Amino acid sequence: MGNALDISMTGLSADLDMFLFNSCTGEIVAAVVEGGLNNCIAKSTNSNSSDERIYLPNASGTYYLVVDAPQTSLRAIIHLS
Repeated sequence: MGNALDISMTGLSADLDMFLFNSCTGEIVAAVVEGGLNNCIAKSTNSNSSDERIYLPNASGTYYLVVDAPQTSLRAIIHLS
């Protein structure tokens, strides 16, 4: 068993979403592209500027985090730690 993985985005000023993948193909990651979210194992898509959180109790291996906005004109500064 792995360790818990807890990813949060708080204090957002825009509507951002998080998607967690267990593999990365280099393809465009978009729900509108057929199969775009096939490798998505967790997501947080709360509306407006609500906090986002992904929690995996038994995480192990390599994961890929995608932060996206429903509107392409949105910009944000994100600090990861």
